[in-house]
Amino acid sequence: MKVLVMSPLSRRNFLLSSMAALVAACAEDNPALRPAVTNLILGGGQYKLTVDGDTKFVLSIVDITNKDRHLSTMGFLPHGIHRNPTDFNRLAIFEKKGPNACEYDLGTRQIVRAIPQVDNQYFYGHGAYSLDGKTLFSTETELDGFNGLIGVRSSSDLAYIGEFPSYGKEPHECKLIDGGKTLVVTNGGGDTQGDAPSVAYIDINSQQLIEKVQLTRAELNTGHLAIWLLFRRHEWGLVQIAWVA
Repeated sequence: MKVLVMSPLSRRNFLLSSMAALVAACAEDNPALRPAVTNLILGGGQYKLTVDGDTKFVLSIVDITNKDRHLSTMGFLPHGIHRNPTDFNRLAIFEKKGPNACEYDLGTRQIVRAIPQVDNQYFYGHGAYSLDGKTLFSTETELDGFNGLIGVRSSSDLAYIGEFPSYGKEPHECKLIDGGKTLVVTNGGGDTQGDAPSVAYIDINSQQLIEKVQLTRAELNTGHLAIWLLFRRHEWGLVQIAWVA
């Protein structure tokens, strides 16, 4: 089910966030010196060598320009893949509903380090770097009660700086807008008997809720979203549209 969430944008402008699945760069022959790569398609995968064999997980990298493919072995199924805006080779990769996440280097095509899990919390699929690349935000959920949190870590050493509420339950995706001042979060809402799904706009500095768009039916879900500007003919101003899937 896909839902359009619309709200006026007269009071704030926003910056279109980077697409997680496409990373800009150009390839060089030496992988250790390879800068951020253009025409790459990234995605998580899983497979078995035999019907009864163990499940293996990989990050799949397809280089369209060089007609090449690479599989990096992972300890979990990659879901959200997010680029550091100040280091295009550095990716933050998250598991969906699990304890695993890591930083990955596109130049060396290797995992750099694990992103530590907080006790009694699971990663819930996505994250976002601040525009200066110094802070990493991630959607997380308390295992007791499924209250949603946004974990905050220093990108230099991945130290856990703190957290603030996602203003809903079981948050999934998050994107920075307003030049990095506002975080948009999709809250799945838990099961159909729990909180209704919602899209929350959170001020990064104060960590306070700016606006919350709540769905009217718990059977619907707010998962992935894209945000863009729409210019309407014969009308002044902008309309903010969040396409929620």
